[in-house]
Amino acid sequence: MNETIQRSIDRNFERILHDGRGAAYVGHEDWLREGLALMAKDELGKGSSPADTAAFLDTVDPAAPGVMRMYL
Repeated sequence: MNETIQRSIDRNFERILHDGRGAAYVGHEDWLREGLALMAKDELGKGSSPADTAAFLDTVDPAAPGVMRMYL
C-alpha cells in the first residue's frame, strides 16, 4: 500500500484507539487496522488519489454506527 496511505492508517489507528470509540476495539485492535485498510482500498478503487484517500481516512471511524455496513 502507498506510504501516504499507510501513514494515514497508522495515524488514524492511534487517533481512534485513544478517543471515545477506542473501547469498541479492546482485544480486537487488528479489526480497526483492517477496517481502515478496507476503507482505503475501497476509496482507491473508486479512483481517489492516495492524498484524497488519506484525507478521507482522517474523517472516518470504522466503529461509528453503520459505517462498516457500507463495506460488507
